[in-house]
Amino acid sequence: MRALCIIAVLLSLSFQTSAVEPNADTRLGESARVLDWRAHQSLGIGIQHIALLLQAGPGEFFRKETLVQNGFWARLKELESKGFITVSESSMPGGNPLGDSAVSFSATAKGQAIISALKGK
Repeated sequence: MRALCIIAVLLSLSFQTSAVEPNADTRLGESARVLDWRAHQSLGIGIQHIALLLQAGPGEFFRKETLVQNGFWARLKELESKGFITVSESSMPGGNPLGDSAVSFSATAKGQAIISALKGK
């Protein structure tokens, strides 16, 4: 009997959770928009820019063609214009018969301050 009561409670909780999930998704989306807005207000860049900034580092190379296709190239150039990173473009390490450019970017002191704050350093 006790097991039956436990199963009934668990089932009712699972139905309540599934009924709440659409609202939870809406709240998560709204929270993400608020975070993006706050990042723009306080730093002048959005959370997608911050995600790119966190990838900045020496020895990391990205194909420029891929960055352009994904819309990241414009964000990188914006980060550079605002003084958060420096962008270097060169031929692919080891050569590439397709002629694609390699892009690396590193954080400036301004960008490193954000990285350190987010990583708790």
